Amino acid sequence: MKASSFTKKYLSNVPFAEEAKHHLSVIDQNFDADFSTSGRGYFSYEDQEKIQEQACRLLKEKLAEQATPILGDVLREAWAEVVADFHRQEFWGFQVQKYKSKKPLTEEQKTFRELGTYIGVLIGSMLILKTAFFYFGMHASSNPTDENIVSFVVTLILFLSILGVFLWRKTRR
Repeated sequence: MKASSFTKKYLSNVPFAEEAKHHLSVIDQNFDADFSTSGRGYFSYEDQEKIQEQACRLLKEKLAEQATPILGDVLREAWAEVVADFHRQEFWGFQVQKYKSKKPLTEEQKTFRELGTYIGVLIGSMLILKTAFFYFGMHASSNPTDENIVSFVVTLILFLSILGVFLWRKTRR
């Protein structure tokens, strides 16, 4: 589970004392270990988000009974109760998967992968196919035998088909 922004995302409106802010960073760092399956499997990314939300809700309920600002010891004890409840209640009913689910791609990663297809087509068409196209074209024009003309036409058809497949894939999105 990725919980680097857990406390900022869910606990920003709770008044904490200065000493408790250190404990918040420890909670962020140890969230994955606190809410692990202890080697039994993995949670889906949707379930991980729901676990964070439920942990936050329970922690807020426990802290609502305390005087503000929340002290570090109070925060630590309340957090320990939430973590213990998670394990006592068999992961709050969340299903454990045998395999780790694929991490959803960020927009930057999607853009980078999209750029990779364009670079592949650029290299394939400009360097490889155009070199073959010019080579066979020069041979077919200087020595117009059937073999040279066929190799030139096959290269031209290959070039146009690769370009057509690329355009067809990009227009389907």
